[in-house]
Amino acid sequence: METSNQLTGIILSTLDQLGITKEDSVVLYDTRGVLSSPRALFTFKAFGHPKAFVLNGGLPAWRAAGLSVDESYPTGEAVATGASGAYPLPSMDPSIIRSYEQMLENIKRDPGDAELVIDARPKARFMGSAPEPWEGLPSGHMPNSVSIPFTELLTTHEYPHDMEKLRQVLIDLLDPKERKGTGKAKGTEYLNAILRGEIPIVATCAIGMTACIIWLALHELRAFMHLDRGAEVNEGDGLMRIALYDESWTGYARRAESPIVVSAQ
Repeated sequence: METSNQLTGIILSTLDQLGITKEDSVVLYDTRGVLSSPRALFTFKAFGHPKAFVLNGGLPAWRAAGLSVDESYPTGEAVATGASGAYPLPSMDPSIIRSYEQMLENIKRDPGDAELVIDARPKARFMGSAPEPWEGLPSGHMPNSVSIPFTELLTTHEYPHDMEKLRQVLIDLLDPKERKGTGKAKGTEYLNAILRGEIPIVATCAIGMTACIIWLALHELRAFMHLDRGAEVNEGDGLMRIALYDESWTGYARRAESPIVVSAQ
């Protein structure tokens, strides 16, 4: 796994090669729809690029709309207008990344005071009833974490066009029921508290990629709620707090000292 300095160097080298400046708008897409592009967006945002976006539906949606596709192989020459070396040295926002040590400390807290950990892996692997795809890596989940499989937020690898549908999916999956430390809050109240920044979130998955679908979905929904449901999320609310556990399950579960829960929510 790259260090922060190594990652900064890789990103800066790539941006320079492509001739991208900090003033450029960057649209990110992938060949599956919405799968790896949210991770790329998270990286751009973590390094402070102000105008970066994901194309909803990615290349499949673009093709389905009958839009033109360039099938020539990239030459490696700069594709944007900036000159090489024009991008300033980026610095990563440390507040949106969690380390293994921070995750262990979070587990020790009372659930009502801890950051809520949302796991994007398939439910069976979260429960420990299906194996991980890596030999020797146990399945299961971190204590007090919540399962929201990333596939539940997508419609044929797109976010649902109807934000109300996305909202309802999250309400159903976040309903705390009898979860300790949550009181009697229902799913609606719980989601609104997350969007208002009252409940901090850490997104995780297997390798730090699909967790960013959770990250993006919550940001998209907050924007929708702010515009269209101002009585629930408005300008007076704090910023939503959501971080990424970058190494995710492959880093957590390979350590013998990591507490792992099996066959429980």
